Amino acid sequence: MLVLLVNVALAQEPAAFPEWTLPSATVDAVRAVADRPLGERLDAATRGFLGRPYVVDIAGEGEGVDPDAPARYDTFDCMTLLEEAVGMVLAGDPLQAPLIRDALRYSGLPTYQNRNHFMEAEWIPRAIATGLLEDITDRVGHARTLTHEVTLETWHSWRH
Repeated sequence: MLVLLVNVALAQEPAAFPEWTLPSATVDAVRAVADRPLGERLDAATRGFLGRPYVVDIAGEGEGVDPDAPARYDTFDCMTLLEEAVGMVLAGDPLQAPLIRDALRYSGLPTYQNRNHFMEAEWIPRAIATGLLEDITDRVGHARTLTHEVTLETWHSWRH
């Protein structure tokens, strides 16, 4: 069973955190194409974010190791843009996107320790395992699997 959790930041008053509030124009655009193919829904979910600044490591858990906001809509990095867009188009209603975003971003409770930090090693396989994404690699080409063990020592060395 997949358990989905809403980020604490969403319980705050939207006016207090405007950068955390999904723009109403984006909500309307995604709702308007809810019955359209995935590509059109993704276009609607991301078009309003064109030209927004790119900032590395923009999202966190709102506390602890990574106190950045769980979501921001005034700036993105490639991972957060992807999580928000996929969340909006898979949720059924864009205002429920945090449920999908957290299911993509975390393996369990939304904590830094449970975050899927590595796109190919964690994020994609877990999204496929939970049924949020489907692996169509064999339908479009040949793939090979690469493996690399990340130890605590390796992880700490990357922070420098």
